[in-house]
Amino acid sequence: MELIICHPRFLSCPFISDYMQIHNLRNSFDDFLHLFFPNICLACEDSLHRGENIICTNCYFNMPLCKYEDKLDNPMAKKFWGKIKFEGAYAYLNFTRKGRVQSLMHRLKYKGEKDVGILLGELMADQMISRKDYSGFDAIIPVPLHRKKYVKRGYNQSECIARGLSNVLNTPVDVHLIKRTFHSSTQTKKKRFARWENVEKIFELGNAEAYKGKHLLVVDDITTTGSTMSACAEQILKIPNSKVSVASLAFAN
Repeated sequence: MELIICHPRFLSCPFISDYMQIHNLRNSFDDFLHLFFPNICLACEDSLHRGENIICTNCYFNMPLCKYEDKLDNPMAKKFWGKIKFEGAYAYLNFTRKGRVQSLMHRLKYKGEKDVGILLGELMADQMISRKDYSGFDAIIPVPLHRKKYVKRGYNQSECIARGLSNVLNTPVDVHLIKRTFHSSTQTKKKRFARWENVEKIFELGNAEAYKGKHLLVVDDITTTGSTMSACAEQILKIPNSKVSVASLAFAN
């Protein structure tokens, strides 16, 4: 459509001329509204320019990417050594306090900004699929919230990330395979050992018949000790001949 409009024959057409005038007026009106109600970057809170969405160009190019080359021997993978059998461990962003990533995670988890999770999930998928050792998955399993927390928040932030991954990897998301049966307290302020105790036996495996011999990707928003994803993966590994990989939007040392 853009190529047709740019052709001189069509620029002289009254219909195209009217279209262009309306288009220019709309852009001018958008610019006027932007003066009073600016769209802001959800990472740094600077104003977004036309064409930018959710994250400004500066933040996009300065995100603290993990860029792990070896999917079995990296800081993320080491969280799962000796705990579960896994095929790969992926992390997209390094989490630092009071940084861009913390701002984005806070907006995703507590401010209802679900599009943040979808966008970052898509960006993480771009990085994963570009790797030479990427072999694909049969399904993506977001770490579930307990029903009470889901009702209170209205959504599962890990599912938002999984949806973004799915958009790029063309892999289905299953939100029913793993169920959270116990409403554990928040992990945020717990120490390392307490985190493991807090997630012990809180997940339950649903109907797993379709996943025999399949490779499943468990997805969470942030990994600190790996305790939550390990507990999920343990349930999945009960499925005969199944394989598990883990992926986290952010990784905190």
